[in-house]
Amino acid sequence: MLVLALIRKLHEKRGISSRVVFPDKPEKKRATRVFKSTLELVNGVSFGSLDDIPGDGGKSFLKSLQSALDLDFSNEEEVKWQNEGNPALYFFVGCSTSELPAVETYVNTFAAEVPVVLFNLELDTLRADLGLFGFPSKDLHRFLSQFLPVFYIRTREYSKTIAAAPFVVDYTGARFRMYPGPWQVMLKQGDGSYVCVAESSDRFSLGQTKEELLAALGLQEEKGSTMDFLRRGYKNTTWWEDDVEKEESMSWRS
Repeated sequence: MLVLALIRKLHEKRGISSRVVFPDKPEKKRATRVFKSTLELVNGVSFGSLDDIPGDGGKSFLKSLQSALDLDFSNEEEVKWQNEGNPALYFFVGCSTSELPAVETYVNTFAAEVPVVLFNLELDTLRADLGLFGFPSKDLHRFLSQFLPVFYIRTREYSKTIAAAPFVVDYTGARFRMYPGPWQVMLKQGDGSYVCVAESSDRFSLGQTKEELLAALGLQEEKGSTMDFLRRGYKNTTWWEDDVEKEESMSWRS
């Protein structure tokens, strides 16, 4: 588990103790079994789960039923890594869109004054489900907007039709950020490497990313022209990029 390697370094270099929070007790139990040998080499780590939230804590019906039936998934190894003092840092791993409300409740309950890391949750993918039937509402972006992207990469493949041979140009780019560096638009080269073609202190939208890639390739139409409008369409941003009123913080854009 990559998060354990990071926690190990943090404890060795800074003496920071951390807690890894799993979606539920079965996931926590599995981690203590699968990574048992690794855990013996890592100091300053403890495990928790969203099931630790008092009451239902905004958990799913299945988890509420589990609590009601008093199903205990703990074992001796799991208890060993359950509570090791008060952690200075929390890591949330493996959470789905439906579990994000419970993450917010957990943070407010146990980690209101402690730094929190959503580790490799691919928030843009999870945000796309918000507001759909059976998923949390879009209002949850209020909570997610408080998280500063530390390492982010999202690749996209595009194609563009032109009037001359080869008539169709395929290209691949990426939106990239490694804190404290700026947001970057990266263009994939023929040898498979990526080169930066644009930088900004603010997050590029997906539409802006595509525009920067086209400009770097010399394929951008004249701004305001009919072809420019037909290619981009009326809407080229996501709802969470537009709905500033749903944001509690601008950290996710910076």
